[in-house]
Amino acid sequence: MPEKQVIERLEALVQVDKRVNHALAELDKGRDDLREVKSQLKALKSLDPERLKKNLAESKKKIATKNDEIKLQKKELAKLRKELREVKAELSASSGETNAFYTSSCKQWELFTTGFKFSTEKATSNTSRVRCLNRETGTSVIASALNEGKVSWSDDIGVPNEVSEKAAEYIAENGLSTSRS
Repeated sequence: MPEKQVIERLEALVQVDKRVNHALAELDKGRDDLREVKSQLKALKSLDPERLKKNLAESKKKIATKNDEIKLQKKELAKLRKELREVKAELSASSGETNAFYTSSCKQWELFTTGFKFSTEKATSNTSRVRCLNRETGTSVIASALNEGKVSWSDDIGVPNEVSEKAAEYIAENGLSTSRS
């Protein structure tokens, strides 16, 4: 009969083993469920209204800062474009100059006809003026007024009387502009 007891014991052990395996399977299923619940909790925490409000406020601040920077850059760009247009206009007026119509006896001063426009002038005005160039320094001035046969220049660079008189004659003969309109 001892064999019968051994068989019963083995059967009891098999039953215990089945229950243990079933309990382990239930434990694994519980762990999987716990992992899933934790991931759902994490997803829900990321949707926390307080956290979302905080993130939204930070994002709005960043956007406002960027918009301010963009507005400043646009203003600066508009200013630079305006300056570029003015320089281009001045350059095209200067490049339209032909050979000097007068060169002083000392060969230092030359007079040119130019389409130069002062920045305060209307863009539509079509004028021609006299420009005096100092060939040694590269500086030039525009005739700004004609009074009693004498030319007043836009700046004082020491233009000799001989050159001013020739400029006055040329302006009078050709009816060129001298004043800023």
